[in-house]
Amino acid sequence: MALIITSNVNLDDKPDTSNVFKPYSYTNHLTSTMKIPPNSQIALQSAKINKNGTFQVSRENSQFNLYFGEEAAVTDADIDDFVSAPTMGFIGNISGDDVESLTPSDTAAEIQKGFEQASYHPFLYGQSLVEVERAAVVPREFKGFKYTFSQATAKTNSVPDTDFTDKRIIAERWRHYDDDGNGTLTNDAGNNDYFYAIYDKQSMSLADGFAEFDISGANLDQNNSAFRVGITRWNRERPAGGIGFAAPIYFDGNNSDSNIFRQEYYDYVVWREGAWLYVGHAVKVGGNADTRIKAIRYYGAHNTDFPNRINWRTDREKYTKVRFNLNGERVNIQIYDTDHLSVPPVPSWKELVGSTAGGTLGTAEADRQQAVPISQPKWTMYPAMASSVGTATIQLETVHTPNNIPENVIKNNPLYDWWVQLQDTALERWAYDIEQRPWNNVGAGSSIKTTYQELDAGGTYLEGYKNAIISSPSKVYGLSYTAGSMSQRVLGFVGRSVAFIVGVPAQQQIITSNSTPITSSDVSLFIRLNNFAQQCVNAKQGSNYSKIIAHLPRFDNSGNDIGGLYFEPHERVYIDLNNTNELFINSFDLEIVYDNEQLCKSIAGKTIIVLHIKQKNI
Repeated sequence: MALIITSNVNLDDKPDTSNVFKPYSYTNHLTSTMKIPPNSQIALQSAKINKNGTFQVSRENSQFNLYFGEEAAVTDADIDDFVSAPTMGFIGNISGDDVESLTPSDTAAEIQKGFEQASYHPFLYGQSLVEVERAAVVPREFKGFKYTFSQATAKTNSVPDTDFTDKRIIAERWRHYDDDGNGTLTNDAGNNDYFYAIYDKQSMSLADGFAEFDISGANLDQNNSAFRVGITRWNRERPAGGIGFAAPIYFDGNNSDSNIFRQEYYDYVVWREGAWLYVGHAVKVGGNADTRIKAIRYYGAHNTDFPNRINWRTDREKYTKVRFNLNGERVNIQIYDTDHLSVPPVPSWKELVGSTAGGTLGTAEADRQQAVPISQPKWTMYPAMASSVGTATIQLETVHTPNNIPENVIKNNPLYDWWVQLQDTALERWAYDIEQRPWNNVGAGSSIKTTYQELDAGGTYLEGYKNAIISSPSKVYGLSYTAGSMSQRVLGFVGRSVAFIVGVPAQQQIITSNSTPITSSDVSLFIRLNNFAQQCVNAKQGSNYSKIIAHLPRFDNSGNDIGGLYFEPHERVYIDLNNTNELFINSFDLEIVYDNEQLCKSIAGKTIIVLHIKQKNI
């Protein structure tokens, strides 16, 4: 007779140890060969395991919201002062009445997938990490989850190398233009050519990123050299009217500041019309329930470079390029002054609109001298340009793009772009709600957002922006967004509807469960010995050749079903090893499995299995 004590190596102490020492699957090697007599039998003497409970996840408790923005005071009724809103996500891929039973580790992985799908700000893509938190001492009981959000701000100054996407309305698509595949669009001679297109290989970086246009080829004469350059979100053709207009369904082009915006949409734009150069943005105006492109008063006493509006008929040769600079919420718009009449010329970039040019954020349209902040529907934007003048050409010279987002996958993709996701699900009203807030209003009833949040001095994170997890409905952050969130028991935030980071914003922000997520276990387990010749029948699997040697019931000898469990059968059940001759054994290969013989990965920490071998009574 022999008693064999086996155990795994605790991976929490040796994280680099291979899979053969997992608490649910391990191999013990003997320093010398063990002889087992012929016709022997084996049975379980005892087992000590640490079993985590499982989460029963369904549509009823899997929905959550993420928020990335400024934190509202507890006394605020809503978040109308801010440019962000909660985004919705789910734990696991669950539909209908399905229920998934997940271990804490599996749950962490599914939460992380859900966070990735609900993190729409470009800085956050691919930067979520969810880890299981355990007690510091053995048996390392499950305590909750640790949620880490990092910000990726690295960017690349890209030169266009692929075609633009045509965004003209249906009635204009017969007109011709040339795309050289390297950032330049050109009209043929005559009055029948026209282009309006966006460069959507990759979105623009919000980390002090630039999009630079060369408009010198559009300055063809003093009377008729109209052009538009700007940045825009990725709009689907809206169904209303059926003309193929790619714009938000709540945008009113008829009451915008130029007729061209009846068929072209921009979130921020520079355009020439008649004698004048205009700068504009898509905004709410007074009590109107829509958005419109309205001009920004870039000239005047506040801007020493431009005391008067630029007269393109007299000064068109002076200016050759336009540049848009996006920094967090801030939009700076600049123009390149060749200074061609000076001797010698001293060319330079001059700011039309932005932090350097200054100016007020007045509540009256005539006083609006800054671009409205970049809000959540505009987190993903692309360069756009247009001209209907014969032989006119415009070149997108360079554009900064984020390094953490793959090329050619983001455009028109709801997995990356919140605005596209809203268009897919007919939830544009959520973006409409944001763009109807007072800081986006340039008429009566507007207010001023006094601080535009930008990158920190080191360029590594967005100042003023905090990550938050919303696991139950929140009035402050919008019941329309959060009404379905019921995941506080799974995520570990019972009594804490909105869980913000503690402290000031930083490049890496961490949130931890404040309550131990509730788990349960309603399954039995089995011990499998893989490297012996014993045999049993697993009828559930339809197999008459199973290596299972023992059953671990749901409840242990003390009546517990999760945590540290100890099993010792009242009567040992011996199984023949089917050895007619002596066995020479160098190792014991043990696994803990479910009744379907899949590994039970909810076992954690230290496992001890004691086996008893005896010679069969013949």
